[in-house]
Amino acid sequence: MLRPGGFTRQELAAVIAHKNAGHRFDTFLSSPMARMLTPDARAGMAYDPDPERLKQAEADVLVLTAIPASIRGEHARTLQVRVICELTGAAVSGDAKQVLKERGIPVIPDNLGSSGGLLVSLSEMLQNSTGQVWDRAIEAENLYAQLTQSYAHTAAVARAHDVDLATASDMVALQRMHELARYREQLEALAWQLGERLRAVQTSERVLVLSDNDEDGVASAAILHGLIAHLNPGAQERVIHLNESFRSPVVSELVRQAETAGHPIRHVFALDRAYPAGEPGRRHLADVAARCRVTFVNNHPLPEEVRGPDGSPPAALGGGAVHLATDAVRARAGGGFPDGARVA
Repeated sequence: MLRPGGFTRQELAAVIAHKNAGHRFDTFLSSPMARMLTPDARAGMAYDPDPERLKQAEADVLVLTAIPASIRGEHARTLQVRVICELTGAAVSGDAKQVLKERGIPVIPDNLGSSGGLLVSLSEMLQNSTGQVWDRAIEAENLYAQLTQSYAHTAAVARAHDVDLATASDMVALQRMHELARYREQLEALAWQLGERLRAVQTSERVLVLSDNDEDGVASAAILHGLIAHLNPGAQERVIHLNESFRSPVVSELVRQAETAGHPIRHVFALDRAYPAGEPGRRHLADVAARCRVTFVNNHPLPEEVRGPDGSPPAALGGGAVHLATDAVRARAGGGFPDGARVA
């Protein structure tokens, strides 16, 4: 469908509604949707079956939806558009992208332009896996934010390296793959360390698990409980679950009471709990760490004041999901932990 003067919102809505009803564009001008428009609007529209005609039309945005390499070098020099959006794989050939870059016409690559459907599918999968139903407005807002952020990041890389958006998107993808590979290596090492902590629970020792009592907290606690049962059979019978954090004195008081009663708690696992950044949390943590081995399992970054001398996390942290505070951290937390404190 061609409209030399450009489509109004009402005209464009009518064309889209016609197409969404399963009809072809060549039947639009005789359709009920077209008859709802003014005679002047209908007179200004035309259908042309030749896709090459689109490459000669003057437009703000050219959207390519079906044919790979439909824009080649010979077309790129005469296009009268401001932006090209690929909604099919490699709709713009490599030589055409170079010409378009020289002309200052950005090409939104297919992995950005057509990623909305994949993101919505991911959203649906997450909802199904958790048994949740998200509000449609929230889904739309998240989708818009993800697409906007991805485009902004890709555009920044393109400017920084003086490349087109397609090349920049590949650079971003390769960088993320590299980061993910490193993360998986770190996660494997951290998982091994967590497993060692779970296996270290002795038959006379009890385990305290700190987590929220919401859906995520209960699920995390259940997963950890299953890991304990698998890696250290029998230890799961001595697990205590508590919905508290180190900001409260409850954890410290419980550990003291258990020791007095002759049933000492020697291992504390804090799930999705941030490392205490100030008092009284540091003091409570130091008190617990004097009696127990404390492990933080979360995705929160360590506060700057407890990082290593060079500003990076201590070596045992690995930058991953399991925070293991070592002796390098002890002196920096709450004035220093007492001698013999074991903080993992």
